[in-house]
This record gives sequence, C-alpha cells and structure tokens, in this order.
Amino acid sequence: MIRRIFPPPEKNSFVRLLIEWESFVDALDQLPQTVCHRDAYPTNLMARRSEDGGEETVAVDWALTGIGPVGEELAQFAFGAFYELEGVEPADVSRVVLGGYLEGLRESGWRGDVQVVRFGFVASTVLRAGLTWLWSLCRGFQRNQSDEPNETERELIEKRATRVRFMLGLAAEAYELLDVIA
Repeated sequence: MIRRIFPPPEKNSFVRLLIEWESFVDALDQLPQTVCHRDAYPTNLMARRSEDGGEETVAVDWALTGIGPVGEELAQFAFGAFYELEGVEPADVSRVVLGGYLEGLRESGWRGDVQVVRFGFVASTVLRAGLTWLWSLCRGFQRNQSDEPNETERELIEKRATRVRFMLGLAAEAYELLDVIA
C-alpha cells in the first residue's frame, strides 16, 4: 500500500522539498508581501448580506494576522476546504480558490505575475499542509501495524493517500515554479 502511494525516495518531490525547505522559505520571503489573516480556515469565513442586498464574506478571528507572501493566505483556506468539503477534489478546490484570489488581486489593481502567486500558494500549501497530511496518513498505518487493514480503514487510508498524492504533485510544481521565479 505504501509503495502504491509514494514514489521511490529519489523521485519523491515532497521528501526533496522537506530536505531543501530553506530554499522555499527564502523564495517565499522574496515574494511581494501582503497582509494575511493567517487562519483563513473556512469556519473563520462567513457569508452575510450587505446593505445593498448583495452577499459579502466576513473574516473572523484575526489573532494571527501578519505580513506574508502573496498566495500564502490560500494555503490555510484550501487546506481547510479539502477537509470540510466531502467529495470535492483538492485540484478543484485549488483551482477555484486560486482563481478567486487572483480575481481579487486584479480588482484591487495588482498586475503582478500569476506564477509568483501560484508559487506562493503551492509552496505554502506544501510546507503548511503537507506534513499534516503525511502525519494523518501515517496514523492510518500505525493503527494496524500487525494486521491487514479492514475495509473501513483501507478506505480512510486511501482517502488520505489521495490527499498525499495531490501534495506530491504540488511539491513537484513548487520545484518547477521555483526555477521560474528565481
């Protein structure tokens, strides 16, 4: 089961990224900086009606607010959406979230490179959510070290494995984008 989920270490972009994490943190520090909520988990974002009858999003729990690289904000939001929205593919969440973020940047007058924002999102997501997902997957294996997993456990492990495979793809993309923005 592990061999199906993970590529060999020499081809595993996530392991490589974890080893070379400082390069990604340094690159994130060089991106344009912006105000970040830093806890934009879906439960901290609420919809309400504005005075003109339209809908608007209101963010609550601003305790972690700070300055961070463009795109970083999406990491926490996408991570939460992956968990909160059953049956939705992580790639679909990423596409919608990044598209909305870029639209908001354009509406505010930003005309920067989309690849820079994509890198901020991808690298932040891998560094922030990747380890959590990997830990979650490993916990699924630890519960059943001596026995073959039952059907329910196997389904849970497969669900977690899907997320980890997605993260492996993001790690590979982070490497490609690092070369582009450097």
